[in-house]
Amino acid sequence: MMNLQAGANPFIEPGQPHAAQSDNARSPSPEETPDITPLCKLTAAEAEHDYQKQLTLLAEQTAHHDAHRASEPPLEQQTQQIRLLELQVERQREALGDSDPEALGTSHELCLEYQFNGQSEKAEELQRRIIDTRSRHLGESHPDTLRSLLYLTPILYAKGEEEAADQLQLYVLATRERVLGQSHADTIESVEQLAVTYENEKQWDEALPLYTRVQEVNSVTYGPDHCSTLEASCAVARMHRFRGHLQEAWRFQDATYQISMGKYGPDDDCTQVCVAELAQIANAQGNKEKARKLQQRVVNYYVAKLGRDHPWTMEAFEDMDKLRSS
Repeated sequence: MMNLQAGANPFIEPGQPHAAQSDNARSPSPEETPDITPLCKLTAAEAEHDYQKQLTLLAEQTAHHDAHRASEPPLEQQTQQIRLLELQVERQREALGDSDPEALGTSHELCLEYQFNGQSEKAEELQRRIIDTRSRHLGESHPDTLRSLLYLTPILYAKGEEEAADQLQLYVLATRERVLGQSHADTIESVEQLAVTYENEKQWDEALPLYTRVQEVNSVTYGPDHCSTLEASCAVARMHRFRGHLQEAWRFQDATYQISMGKYGPDDDCTQVCVAELAQIANAQGNKEKARKLQQRVVNYYVAKLGRDHPWTMEAFEDMDKLRSS
């Protein structure tokens, strides 16, 4: 049995508490509909038009307010959700046993809820229990056990223990390679996750061969023009850019873009991911005007498809702002 007692392998998943903000001073709120006083007498048609404008503004403000409230549930609601899951886990363990897949699934859901609410210690304890249960009943090398182990890595990163988290990912990757094979989907998942980790740590030289491996395996498994293959190719180009190999980055990314255009056309998410990376490479090469034109295509695409308030659209706008200020 794996030694996963507290202190043996530090695994804690993320969850940062949200700092509450308050403002006791009474000042005009941007969510309040402003009073509109006409400078001259309005006709009936003008008054109706003005009234409709105020109604539209109120509807927009209400929608914005509701969306904000929905994105951050009240603390009482979060606490109630955790308690309900805790009771559900207890009942399933009593009725079905610790090793029942449904009970383990609910335990994992509870673990994620702990992380989201910043209860790292509870998340760690519960995740260790899941791993120990699966290890005893399925074996240390079972795919489900390895996946539960992998779920511990974000806990480590939240604690700032990057080296331990890297070692855990390497262990899972090596075990998957041995048990499942070099090209198995779970193995490639580990390769890609480790590549992302190295990229986040700015270890470009370590990330590049891993992204290259993902791209090559996906090309064989799904085809060279499959979106997953093209996205991995974009990651390879991005690593070349970060390493300062801009000519190689442009050559690789332009080839990826041409493949995506041929398969999916310009109005496709995969193609726009390619265009966005071309914009970043052009900017790194000092061609600011070209970079902004490319990024504007990305902005226009997401505005038309998803609207201005979608997270992907907002990210595209943020990238454009960075290009303009660089």
